[in-house]
Amino acid sequence: MRFGGTDMRYFVTVSTVVRLGFWLFTIGVVLGLILGVRV
Repeated sequence: MRFGGTDMRYFVTVSTVVRLGFWLFTIGVVLGLILGVRV
């Protein structure tokens, strides 16, 4: 495994996408629970 510029950029991009996806999923679950409780 080599850690060049493209590899680091790819790793950072994947990490950012995973983090955003995790946050969106968490927010969606929280909103779903709140709306579920209200209904």
